[in-house]
Parts: sequence; C-alpha cells; structure tokens
Amino acid sequence: MIVGSVYVHRDLGNAIRAQIDENRESAPLFPEPHCILLTGESGSGKSSLLKSYLAANPPSRIDGVLRQPVLLLELPVKANMLGAATVMLRALNDPGSEIGTLEKKSERVRIQLKLQKVEVVFVDEFQHIVESSGERTLNKVGDWLKQQAKMTGIPFVLSGLPNSSVIVDVNAQFARICPYRYHLGPFKWDDQANRKAFRLFLAEVDKQLPFDMLTRLADVDLAQKLHLASEGSVGRLMLLIRKAAMCAIDRGAACVEMEDLAFAFDRILAPLSPLDENPFWTEAS
Repeated sequence: MIVGSVYVHRDLGNAIRAQIDENRESAPLFPEPHCILLTGESGSGKSSLLKSYLAANPPSRIDGVLRQPVLLLELPVKANMLGAATVMLRALNDPGSEIGTLEKKSERVRIQLKLQKVEVVFVDEFQHIVESSGERTLNKVGDWLKQQAKMTGIPFVLSGLPNSSVIVDVNAQFARICPYRYHLGPFKWDDQANRKAFRLFLAEVDKQLPFDMLTRLADVDLAQKLHLASEGSVGRLMLLIRKAAMCAIDRGAACVEMEDLAFAFDRILAPLSPLDENPFWTEAS
C-alpha cells in the first residue's frame, strides 16, 4: 500500500455519490437533468471525491470509439464561458479545442458529449468562473450551463469554494435544474455524534496505512489531538498522517508513533496553525 494512495470516504461523501448515481440514472426520465452544487473550503475533499468517482467509472474504448461515462474537468484561474468550453473540448479530446466562437465550441461540446456517451459532467474549481464574473455575466454563465445541461440531458456537478453558490443564487432558471446543494465542511468535535464520525473516519484511515500494526488513530485521546492539529480539515489531516507514516516507514517502525506525528506537525502544519504548542509532544517526550 502506497501512503499517498490512502483515501477514505466520508459519510456525506457517500450521500453525494448516491445522489450523483441517482441523477445519472434518472436523467432520461425527466425533461431536464438535475444538477448538483458541491461547495467546501480548500482541503475539504471535494476534488478527491470527484476523482474517486471517476476512478470507479473510468473511460473505455468500444470498437475504437472513446466512451466517457464521467467527464471531469478543472477550470483555470480567471475562466470565462469560452475558456470553459475550451476546457470541456480538451477533456473530450477534440482536436480543434482552441478554435471557434463560444457558439461553435458549445455545439461541438454537445456533439462530443453525446458521441462519447457522457452521463455526468464534473466541473471542478468552479469558483474560478464565479470570481472572474460580475452579476450580469454570472446570469449569462447560468444560462449557458442550463443550455448545455438541457440540450444534452446530462446532469452537471459544479464543485468549488463556498462563493460558487452565487451562480445558483443569481439565476432562478438555473437554480430550478440545480436543486441539490451539498457542503463539505471540516469535521467537528462539538458533540458525541460528530466525534464518533471523526473517529470512524480515522479508523478507516488506520486500516489503509501500510503497517503490520494499527496506530490506533481513533483512540479518543489521539483522535482529539488529531482534530486539534488539523482543525477538522480533511486535507490538513491527511497531509499530517501521510507525512507521519513516511517518517515511521523511514524509521522501520511497526506503526505510526507519537514522535512521527509530532515531527510531521512541526514540518507541515505548525507554520499555519493557531496552536502555541505541538499537541503531539508529551511531557515524556
């Protein structure tokens, strides 16, 4: 098992996957596809969720023809509608992705989506098109997205930072075909249910680490330290655990130990952490 490949589904992530499945399967039954808006801070696991879904539904070739049930694209910084159409054509392997007006590119996008049997389109880093647009332009973006979804019958999943929600807020017609909104926030430690969810996540991570012994990440005391160090952010938590695991491997240890976590915290999280002390250094250390 490679440390960098450790990936664990969150409970909310499972609900989002189930909703994507439902929207894909039900799309032919409705006059309009149902789209999804997925928001969350950087490091909340949005991109990992989309990539894991794509990995479970990979492209293939049938009689020499490319089939992509799931199309994943990432918008560049300062994206606009023309740029979004270009990125989509690249993801669809269109040789003329850089050529043409927005209207012509949009038409080719729709043709390729149908030819390649695309069932759902993931648009990651969606905030980039939001941040580069005024309210009037955002309305046009919403109209353009609505048109692509309605004319193909394919649901879209828009994934980005929390400010991405403005695209739905300012366009009532697009909001109608985008009724599902999910927010991936950090894990919390404020009540028993949230602590249990965080510890279950840690237990699954522990099972995937490449050691003969479990580190017992989900033990209450260690779980609380991990939450304190990461502030519940999945991205920061996984950076910490992966770095600590690499330290343990270098030492030839049977599992991750407190000294590995302390070293990893100092090297990766301490510069940005509000904590005055490393939570993994004990008095005995």
